[in-house]
Amino acid sequence: MAQSLATFHGDSTDCGCPVCANGEPPTVPLGIRFADRITVEEIDQETANEIYRSHHSYMGEVHSANLAHHGVYFDDRLVMAVTYRYPLMSRFKVYTEPPGGLHRDDARADRAGTEKHVIKGDRLIEVNRICVVAEMANLASAGMAASQSHFLETVGSQYRPDLLVTYIRADHTGSMIKALSGSKPNQELMWTQAGTSVPRTSGNREETEINQWEKARWLCETRYSSLREEN
Repeated sequence: MAQSLATFHGDSTDCGCPVCANGEPPTVPLGIRFADRITVEEIDQETANEIYRSHHSYMGEVHSANLAHHGVYFDDRLVMAVTYRYPLMSRFKVYTEPPGGLHRDDARADRAGTEKHVIKGDRLIEVNRICVVAEMANLASAGMAASQSHFLETVGSQYRPDLLVTYIRADHTGSMIKALSGSKPNQELMWTQAGTSVPRTSGNREETEINQWEKARWLCETRYSSLREEN
């Protein structure tokens, strides 16, 4: 059975992370609109790691080489953390097809209008960690959308990536990304599942359990994308 990306403690008195230090984070019942009550601010790495150590289901800390850490706030209370970094790759193959399709399937390469792109690693930014602490319906997708927009308007405007990428373990739901994959008014928030990342041995870093898991790969074409520019 697919499981959540977050690990909840129930009673916050047993957790001293930056989210739970002041008691249970606020929530609202299903059906109440709250997207305009969400804000995003930069947080430092130690704050992010405290949240991940307490609440991320399988990775407690992030590597020191990151582009940004976000704290997502609901009614001015910290409820979620997101980390962005460059992925560990020098190049990345992707196909585009009209009217906006995005995939990595070689079997579809000969379809009319399909274009192959091999982009440099610095044109791709990974959403490396997503951790939601408050148990509230739709908070994850609303918080992710707010974080993504904030990143593209700030740090992203400097690095101007073609794509964002994130990986969700095959045995986890990743519902916040799936919720952003449908038709949205803001197209740059839309994610597309593009295959599975198959486990493989790395020769230049220590192998850990996470390197052995299959992960669903999700892609999002940004406002800075040059993939569909006319030659």
